[in-house]
Amino acid sequence: MQQNPIVGSYPPYPNASELPTDRATDHDTYKVAVGWSSLEPVDLYATNKGPFYWDVNQPVSNLEPVNHSNKELASLSNPEVLENKAPHELALHSVTGDSPSSQNHTFWPRRKRWWIVGGCGFLLVLIVGLTVGLVLGTKSSEYTTEDSNGSGNTPPANVTTTSSVISCDFKDSQIHRHILSAAALDSTLHIFARGKDKDIWFRSLEGQDATWTGPWKQLLGGGEAFAGPPTAITWQSSRINVFAPSTKGSNVLTAGYQSGAWTQNWENLGESVSTPVALCDLPEHLEHGATASTPERIDQWVVSQVTGSVIHNLWNPEVNDFDQPANGEAWDATMDGLASASMPGIVCSANDPAHSLLVYANGTDSVRLRHYQYETGAWDPWIDLGGRFRGDPVLMRTGGREQGGFNFFGVGMDGAMYTFNWTNATGLAYRPPITSLGGNFSSVPSAVVTGHRPLQIDVVALGVDGKIKHRAFRSGRWEDTWEDLGVEGMSAPLVVNYEVLSGSAAVNRTVVAFIGKGDQLQFASWESTENAAWKDLARWTGGGGNLTLDAMCLDP
Repeated sequence: MQQNPIVGSYPPYPNASELPTDRATDHDTYKVAVGWSSLEPVDLYATNKGPFYWDVNQPVSNLEPVNHSNKELASLSNPEVLENKAPHELALHSVTGDSPSSQNHTFWPRRKRWWIVGGCGFLLVLIVGLTVGLVLGTKSSEYTTEDSNGSGNTPPANVTTTSSVISCDFKDSQIHRHILSAAALDSTLHIFARGKDKDIWFRSLEGQDATWTGPWKQLLGGGEAFAGPPTAITWQSSRINVFAPSTKGSNVLTAGYQSGAWTQNWENLGESVSTPVALCDLPEHLEHGATASTPERIDQWVVSQVTGSVIHNLWNPEVNDFDQPANGEAWDATMDGLASASMPGIVCSANDPAHSLLVYANGTDSVRLRHYQYETGAWDPWIDLGGRFRGDPVLMRTGGREQGGFNFFGVGMDGAMYTFNWTNATGLAYRPPITSLGGNFSSVPSAVVTGHRPLQIDVVALGVDGKIKHRAFRSGRWEDTWEDLGVEGMSAPLVVNYEVLSGSAAVNRTVVAFIGKGDQLQFASWESTENAAWKDLARWTGGGGNLTLDAMCLDP
């Protein structure tokens, strides 16, 4: 693909011929043409290539669904962060040359020639400036950057606005990975992100109208530096915990919220990790060989820097002493030496299988799935489901807390979205077929259950054209095409569905959030509804911030 008008360079998009192996393409979905995001930074230079040339640089909800019938769930299977640059940087360098040594009549032809050249150059610069200004002005009208408190354009306090490029690991040049997380508690949705200062920041939406409670704040008052994005979870109906890898040894740190207050300090859970933390809320359950139930807890899953495999820890603090871990820094291996090319995807349940773990295998990029059973107290063998995928897998529980049913979503090497559904009824050795949902994406997906009877699933992702796309599972089938939500983004989007109390009644709200221009949060929120097109419901607005687009960055 040639980038006009003059000279361009860009990272290659995935080869469209590289379909996941042994998987049929879904022909009921159109393919989005490869395109360029209008939010890319543009640098204008003068070099020996000519007067001017273009150098273009491409820059989880945990509400519990109710149980669904196996017939309804079975029908589900039948239908990276790019390098960060400061947005809109436009640098103009003039062509230099030797000036005349004298200003007499002898050099009049040369002076005239220079006046002509200078005049032409000025006109060219003026045309380029007007064109870029018109383009940027058009883009800025697409959504507002002002939030409800009038502070949408204000970066978090004490954060530099200078963008720096940090070398990021885990194939960041290939796909946008998740960098936002959210957790809901008491009708309030807390959104977490990493700032340009590498600290964890949060901002909260409250009430039926989803209004901001205040500006961005540094979690626990700041002072820490993190190598990767945060992951947040609500558990035991009254607690929130946030986990993130630190720049100090890439150890996992956690902070907790309970009874209206955050912990005073970050708790260090140890280990050197190379991915963000995947979390699951494990309900009260009966462990193998136990006679008494084990209380609800949080399980954490990451990839070890040392082994390249998935390791596991758990967090089960006492009610009145929730600074103390139950399994302090005792990480255990779960991968049997299988190297992972992705952040793990995990689903937990009160009944067998207790855990369903999925990764993309390093070297083949194929889907590998395994289950852990309470009954045996052991992991079953890995199941190779084939395909070739990039980025990270997304697993979403669809069978309720008492069941292990889930849906998988992932982006193939061809850029298309793929899915499969697994339920307890299919058996632990079941090899679910992976089905294409089509599309062409530059980010990992985010998915949420937005309805229960009948089951309703919504998936969002960033298209290669820089637009946020949406597709829904309604009335037992996937909608025919991906819906363009009419807004441009610079990160993987996050979709959340959470409960808001209004008097004695409860309503569900849907929020879609992502990082847009100026490294600021953009979002839309509406009351969850069935069958309505999201494009008609979304009213995009700014949430401020000065947030990094880096996913998992390990300083040299």
